[in-house]
Amino acid sequence: MVNEIFKSAFIRANVAATSNTTKTSIRFTTQDNGTAKLVFNINKDNLPLPLGSAATAKIFLRMADGSAFEKDATIIDPVNGQVEYILVEEINHPGVVKGEMNVYFSNGQSMTVCQFQFTIEKTLKDRDIVPLADYYVKDFESLKGVVTDQAAEVEQVLINTNEQLERLNEETGANIAVQVDTSKKDTEGVTHVDLPSRLNADFGKVTTQLAEKANQSEIMLDKKSLFLNSDFETLPYIESRSAVYQFTAGVTSPQYKEYKSLKIEAVGYEASQDPNKDFALILTEKILKSEKLKVSFMAYPLISGKTLNIRMAYGSGPSISLGNANQWNKIETVLDLTNITQENNYLYFNLLSSYAFYMSKLNISVENSEGEIEQLPISFMEINERLVENPSVIQNSNGIVERMINIGKTYLDKIAQFVYGNTYTAYDATQQLVGGKFQMDCSSFAHLIIHGIPFENSKYSGNTENKGSNLFFHNIDPYKYRFANQMGKYAFEKGYSFTPKADFSNVQAGDVLFFSWNNFTGNGDLTAEQREQAFMKIDHVAVFLHRKNDSKWATLQLDNGISTVFYDASNEYMSQCVLAARFPYANVESLYRQDNLVIDGDVPTSTTTTSTIGSYKLSEPLKKGRYYTMVVDGQINTNNGYFIIQTRTYQTIYSDLGKILPYQGVTELRFQYPFDEVTDKLNISIGAPGGTPAERSGNVNWCALYEGYVRDKKFYNKGSQTDITKNFSLDPTLVPDLETNYVPYYKYSIDGNKLFVNFSLPFKTLRTGSLVLGNIGNDAPNSTQRIPVNLNGASDVGVNGVLQINSSGVVSIIPYNNTVQWRYALANGSILRV
Repeated sequence: MVNEIFKSAFIRANVAATSNTTKTSIRFTTQDNGTAKLVFNINKDNLPLPLGSAATAKIFLRMADGSAFEKDATIIDPVNGQVEYILVEEINHPGVVKGEMNVYFSNGQSMTVCQFQFTIEKTLKDRDIVPLADYYVKDFESLKGVVTDQAAEVEQVLINTNEQLERLNEETGANIAVQVDTSKKDTEGVTHVDLPSRLNADFGKVTTQLAEKANQSEIMLDKKSLFLNSDFETLPYIESRSAVYQFTAGVTSPQYKEYKSLKIEAVGYEASQDPNKDFALILTEKILKSEKLKVSFMAYPLISGKTLNIRMAYGSGPSISLGNANQWNKIETVLDLTNITQENNYLYFNLLSSYAFYMSKLNISVENSEGEIEQLPISFMEINERLVENPSVIQNSNGIVERMINIGKTYLDKIAQFVYGNTYTAYDATQQLVGGKFQMDCSSFAHLIIHGIPFENSKYSGNTENKGSNLFFHNIDPYKYRFANQMGKYAFEKGYSFTPKADFSNVQAGDVLFFSWNNFTGNGDLTAEQREQAFMKIDHVAVFLHRKNDSKWATLQLDNGISTVFYDASNEYMSQCVLAARFPYANVESLYRQDNLVIDGDVPTSTTTTSTIGSYKLSEPLKKGRYYTMVVDGQINTNNGYFIIQTRTYQTIYSDLGKILPYQGVTELRFQYPFDEVTDKLNISIGAPGGTPAERSGNVNWCALYEGYVRDKKFYNKGSQTDITKNFSLDPTLVPDLETNYVPYYKYSIDGNKLFVNFSLPFKTLRTGSLVLGNIGNDAPNSTQRIPVNLNGASDVGVNGVLQINSSGVVSIIPYNNTVQWRYALANGSILRV
């Protein structure tokens, strides 16, 4: 008999309701197979717990890999409560082990006597052990039952599968041969020897078609490039700062594969006195200091050993060898831009001496953090294939549009301090004054709107940074995507852009519009040559507000030669919009109450003899600079007539000049109130071309006025006169009869359709019967209404009566008993005016 040797670890277990897990210092190894022994000394109330023959012990172990074991433990000393367990297969699961010891008694009772924790360390020899699969074992008989059941299930599955395969073979076997023969035919009906031969033939045809399309500029097969016209079919726009350079595009000899080449030649380089002997390629987006620019091309030098220098403007770059002469050499470099002093989009080349070489397959791209280059389309055709007319499900809320308008107004208020230019804007390195004024262009203004930056929060106001609002869009970097074409390119690449329909019916207020001029005569972001290289030839950007009428479109923008930021663009102007974008702004409520400010705007008005259709009282005066929406349901019968909105003194606030077709149904007229005049009255008039007689014809069924940018008000909403208190016009003959010592009071107020009355009339004269007090005019109800009134009669006897207000506005006191005398009247209450 061989003596057994164990590594015994002792755990003292105290049975108590408050016992916690015992974290031991026990450490076994994966080579302690059959020798790792746990010995438990179980006490209760500081005495050994007796474990008679009627007790059994089980150990539960949860291994570090998640597997679990529940095994019988051996009671080795029942009297002293000593139990042991020897680890066998558990030893192959290294890591921290959590366990518990449970004792079961024949009377059905059981208890957990302790919870514990120990470690199994992996030995050097066992570092390559693959952990066993997770499993849970209670005892051998249970394991045997599980295995038997699973084996039976697997056997049944195999039987069912064989039966299905036999049926499938019978049903389809006859068709397989036919299908195989069919699969050997290519797209032109030619039958090949086998399927691989057919696939190779089809693949070759597809490759040929793609190459043909690439040559036709229908698609671009190369990676995204930041330089357009890099196929050199035509001469790209190049800014040369020296007369030594000559460029020839469309060269076919030499030609790299199917790509044409650009001949670049420096003549008289050494003798030239030009201060800068280099030329620049204008990239489609600004390159940041934090980025890396990858430049690659094929070079065919005519002289071996020639070098050129490549760098970004305001920085330095490497000198690169063009390789051996009279062969195509691949040139590739990555520019580290941390040394540039100003971020820009000018890539400079300097040949360093007189020689010529051919360039082909030029690719310029920005590497991301993983060194990968995003695949994107370049040509117009591919862009149009990817663009859709359905913008994102995002909607621009009225609240965000109103905030845009208010931000635009802060620059309109300072418009005299600005001149159009794109060198010293809020998004350039410095904000140097030009002629004593700030510079701003269309793209810098658009960025200020998109980022939610009013004048007072911009660099123009002395701030070190432009401080935007969290309600606006900040993902677009205004320094990298500085100009309109770069903004459009960003919107396209990020999925915010869509194709505007010809009638702009898919465009909302707050959407950004990008223009490519085809009848350009002025200045823009770019020179005419640079514009040819820009993304979609975009050179202008604006924010859309709404269609004003048949000829005009309301926009929020800054354009050269425009003295306002609220610009009415013509149809021709809008026809040059090639791209629209909807950025995700916050969905916020309107800045203003949605109350109709017109009192009794539902009273129809018309004219056939003058230009004024009607005058409308407002519940509050217009505020200078506030944006309003007037909704009018009406028609104009005068030829070529259009609505005009004027103040009380007939200053024109809004003119719908440009309206061609007749008004139909509800028309929304939006305007910013520009005057200092305090007006609580609006006149709706008829405008017409010069020579139109003053006798004009038109009508308004109803009208309403709202603060802010309001949409889809198709029905009349009764106006409100919230908290407007008025002095009642008491009959002048009654005023001298009031007892002033009793503080007479006679006022009323209107809130929407409610009229509140508060009268205290202490007359000196004792009166009999009814008394007419006066008239409230247009504030009268639609039908006669009454309010209870308390009357003080002779000898201070109380008398009951009513305060009556009829539809013509007449206000009277009527006692219930017309023969009773009274002197004082008190009325406090409200009526409905409808």
